[in-house]
Formats: sequence, C-alpha cells, structure tokens
Amino acid sequence: MKMKIAVLAAVLCSFIFAEEYWVKPMAETHKNFKGKPGTVALYGDSITYVDRFWTSIKDGVINCEDIDTKKLINYIAPECWKWKGKENGNVIGWSVRNGVQVIDKVLPKHNPEVAIVMFGTNDVERGNVKDRNFAGELTTVITKCLNNGTVVILSTIPPRRNWQDQVKEFNEAIRAVAKNLNIPLVDYYAEVLKRRPDDWDGTLIDKRDGCHPTARGKTEDWSEESLKGNGYSLRNYVTFKKYGEVYENILK
Repeated sequence: MKMKIAVLAAVLCSFIFAEEYWVKPMAETHKNFKGKPGTVALYGDSITYVDRFWTSIKDGVINCEDIDTKKLINYIAPECWKWKGKENGNVIGWSVRNGVQVIDKVLPKHNPEVAIVMFGTNDVERGNVKDRNFAGELTTVITKCLNNGTVVILSTIPPRRNWQDQVKEFNEAIRAVAKNLNIPLVDYYAEVLKRRPDDWDGTLIDKRDGCHPTARGKTEDWSEESLKGNGYSLRNYVTFKKYGEVYENILK
C-alpha cells in the first residue's frame, strides 16, 4: 500500500512540475508589465490573421465544460480582439523573419500583457531550421516580448501536406525554444495528430491546400465532435485553454 502511495505521489509531482515549469519565470516577467491588463497581441501568419482564430471567441463559445470561458472573455480587453493585420503583427504569408522586422514597432503600439506567437508554416518551404536561423529569430521575437514584461504563449505549427518532415523539424525547434525560454507552449501539432493521426488532411487541415486549418461549422463550438473536424475550433480551444492557465497562475 505504501509503495502504491509513493508511486502515485511521484507521478503527481512529475505531472505538476512538467505542467508548471513556466509559471515562476513568467510570474517574474509579469512583474515588469506596465501596460493595460487583459491585452492580448497575436504575432504570426495567415493561420493567426484570419478572424476564425481568436476573434470568433469574443462573443462566447458553446459546448465547453473545462474552461471558464466567460471569466476569461470578460477579462480580455475588448479592443484587442480586433488586433489583426500587418500593423498588429500578423498577416498572410509571413515567416518569423517578418516578425523580427516588425516586433520593435508592433510591441510598443499595444504593450500587450500576453502575446500569442506562431511562426513556421511559411518558413518550412523556404529552407531548413539551421540555414534560416529559425530558432534564433524566433528567440529574438520572444525575448523582446519578455523584456517588455509581456508573457508569451508559443504554439507549434499544424501538419502540412507534402512538408511533414520539415514540419516535424520546425516543431522540434519551437518546442526547444519554449523550453529554453521557460514559456508556455501550445502543442497544436500534437493536438491535431491526437485526434486525427491518420486522416488530418481533409478533416482538420483543409484538403484544398493541405496547409490551413479547416473551419467547418462554428469555430466557437468546442464539442469533441467539432474539435475532431474543425481545425480552427481546435486551435481556439487549445490556445484559450493555455491562456486560462496563464490567467489562473499569473494574470489574476
């Protein structure tokens, strides 16, 4: 009996530490934040730019029992739901290099409490991780945010037809950056494969281009059925869930 209790305690401890490695470092980062609470910036490419991501959450979600969505929506500053476009750090076709080029302009514009970052989908077709200095440039974008007192939530990129080996390479780099900088990670790639390991292409990823998430039905529907068939619902859900963890551990 004692052995079982000890094993259970060890498992629980390992789970807690694995989940909360970023809490203390991000709490220290947040102490330096001087802006408006509840502000959220989005830095990325077309998968971030479209209103199906994040913006569709503002009017509420349905079929979600494990996130207090109303509390989080009420906390988020109303004006930042509209922070889309080049002038706000997200646009179609961007790579992480574009993020490096604009971060010094867009970061002070809104001085966000939290920044959600996802680059890499366009980088995979422009060279490998090492030649593009992808990890270095991603680190530059994130470090500037952290130095501003902005908590960063980093995301892996989704699967992409005909580029799977490259996607895996870039996601390994993304996970390493998150670990090295002690920041929260949304493993969107893993969440897609967990639900659709063999048929993500055409279900969670649009069969027309094999790149962008699908948007069948309502992206604010977070039922398990929707999360298995709507790529943007899934990204919204896993990202908002991580934001909720940041809120509970740091922001509130």
